[in-house]
Amino acid sequence: MQLKLKPENDAPVFSGLDAQSVHSASQAAAGVVIDADVHVANPDLTGFKGGKLAVHLAGATATDQLYLSDGHFSITGKKLYLDGKQVGTVSADGHNGHDLAFTFSAAISDAQASQLAEQVSYRSTAASAPSGGRDVTFTVTDAEKSSTSAHVSLGFEADAPTLLSANAMVSDPFATLKAAASGAPDDLSAVFATLEARAAGLLEAASHAHGGLAADHLPDLHLPAAVADYLDAIGSSILDHAPSAHPALVHELSDRAAALAAHVHDVLHPVHGSADALI
Repeated sequence: MQLKLKPENDAPVFSGLDAQSVHSASQAAAGVVIDADVHVANPDLTGFKGGKLAVHLAGATATDQLYLSDGHFSITGKKLYLDGKQVGTVSADGHNGHDLAFTFSAAISDAQASQLAEQVSYRSTAASAPSGGRDVTFTVTDAEKSSTSAHVSLGFEADAPTLLSANAMVSDPFATLKAAASGAPDDLSAVFATLEARAAGLLEAASHAHGGLAADHLPDLHLPAAVADYLDAIGSSILDHAPSAHPALVHELSDRAAALAAHVHDVLHPVHGSADALI
């Protein structure tokens, strides 16, 4: 009896890919890694030479950007490099709503394919963070041309109001606002939208403080002055990072700072917070 053995062609497999990848809204513009611990394997133990990795964002628009975060893999033009050595080509660059896709021309192990998938990142160039879950599809093709796809829902949640001490408000102008201003020096609408949201958060926190704390827990802080100083510091940061800002916008910021300080004073009156109290 003669037996002819033929190996079965097993499709690649994903593991560790989370069903959801959720981040704060303020991270959308800076960029986020979609899944930092996803694992890819070819059960045939033949690796991924000649295979592919493709990433697709459903409903993508020109403001959606897929890219590789810093790591072992990097892109230069249409070439994919692993620790400085070319191992493939870029068949789709991920820019402006396009897929991000690579074809491997060199031997790529399971561990290396996993490292590449872990570097896949997303950022938004829209004025505001994307809302709702966005379906991201990872598709990997192994050396035998078998493919497998897996999905993750990418989402951004609204930032909760931040409770800051008076000292922190004055000494640390909002990093998010700095980043927004430096990223869009010719259009500060997004910066002011963020300022409005943060102002609303301060007022909400102040209201909670007024309703939930007794007067003897909040002695002696001139809170309105601290808030005004905080917004003045934000204004200085915007000007530092966006010197082309129109004077009218600067006046608008000043007016909002004064209005916010007055409103917080009304909310807290006659209660005053201590210097290290949180609002």
